[in-house]
Amino acid sequence: RSSDLSPVMISDSPVNALNSNSIVPSHHSLRAGPELTESEKSYVQPQAQQRGEAPDRREAPREVYSFQALYSYIPQNEDELELREGDVVDVMEKCDDGWFVGTSRRTRMFGTFPGNYVKPLYL
Repeated sequence: RSSDLSPVMISDSPVNALNSNSIVPSHHSLRAGPELTESEKSYVQPQAQQRGEAPDRREAPREVYSFQALYSYIPQNEDELELREGDVVDVMEKCDDGWFVGTSRRTRMFGTFPGNYVKPLYL
């Protein structure tokens, strides 16, 4: 097996081998980002496909608004967020049905809760 490897090739100017292998392709590999295989695309962009959003829209920064709980709310389902009066919640999304999606600063938990239980918090 070792006869397959040529010692001359391995020891032949390692500096040039390093330069040509590490520096040049690293620049190319940065530029070649968008060319993903189909399996990579489905791996990288599942959220955009699930939400049915246009791919170019998923790069738009999503605004986060702070709200303060007016009332306590006890979660009725696993995906809901417990609120206590006075809690500050960072809201990522307001749903059409009046429910909000956000993260409680007190508990660091993430979930949905009734939008009419909170008021906008202007910092």
